[in-house]
Amino acid sequence: MNQEPTSLTLDESTKRLTTPCGSCPWRRTTTPGQLGGSSPVTYLGQVNGAFWLPCHSFTDYNDPKWRDNTAKPQCAGAATFRTNIQWQGFGTSAAKILHTLPANTEIVFASNEEFLAHHVSIPVTFARLFIKQAGGVGRFVQYELQRQSEHRRMYKPAP
Repeated sequence: MNQEPTSLTLDESTKRLTTPCGSCPWRRTTTPGQLGGSSPVTYLGQVNGAFWLPCHSFTDYNDPKWRDNTAKPQCAGAATFRTNIQWQGFGTSAAKILHTLPANTEIVFASNEEFLAHHVSIPVTFARLFIKQAGGVGRFVQYELQRQSEHRRMYKPAP
């Protein structure tokens, strides 16, 4: 597992991170393409869906049971990004379990297009065109839902 960076701020009352870590893929200052082996489209599909996204600094992805430990903090960068893009899941039952933070477009990307452009090293206009031609970010979410259906990363409300 990654060592907890000293720059992380954890709210002790909620056990939630209040700022993204220094190497968070949602930070504007992160190295382009540094996504831990996943594509930017995977990230966009998960952040635009009701996926529980752990902070990579607290997660050992080599552990086959890493998905079972929901006690670790959720990604503060993803929480901020969702607010920045005015994610449509707010106000749903998913919002009760998914981490939320105030908008901050100075530290975290302001749009899906900015995130994609940064990590693929293309202009934002090309990223916008790619997303549009792919059928919108909803298509990325659909793909992730199909791909992850056997895992518990998506919030499922009680019956």
